[in-house]
Amino acid sequence: MNNMRYMEINLFKKYWKLNNKLQNDYFIKSSNKALTEKELKEIQQFIFELQQKGLPSSKIIAKLQEYNTKLTEKYRAERVFWTEVKRRESNQVVEAGENLELDEYRWILSPHACKICRKVSNNGKRIFTAKEVADGQVPPAITHPNCYCILVPK
Repeated sequence: MNNMRYMEINLFKKYWKLNNKLQNDYFIKSSNKALTEKELKEIQQFIFELQQKGLPSSKIIAKLQEYNTKLTEKYRAERVFWTEVKRRESNQVVEAGENLELDEYRWILSPHACKICRKVSNNGKRIFTAKEVADGQVPPAITHPNCYCILVPK
């Protein structure tokens, strides 16, 4: 395994436990640090551009902290980064599935999957139809902060 990938995996493991315990203020509208839809779209584009340049996750997270004043706390920047990366991965699977005319998908649960993901996916056993995915009844539409589950073709 290359050294960069090893470091990213360790970073992911190190902060997953911390992030999972923190209050979910990412989408709480009453919070003065909640991201607006416009800010979130700008951040998604910013992350994508930095990934295209080949920056490792640790540097992207540091740049996120500088990019938006609501993300100056490291755990918030990390949470936004990892959530958006997983959301984009699921979106890419859906787009590829549409192009290949796939009929079924499976939700692979993170080893630390939350109650929401476990319930919706029947502990990872449920098979989702392409229509359910297109209608937004499964990820990436219901991906939540700190969700590390992924959608894959069956």
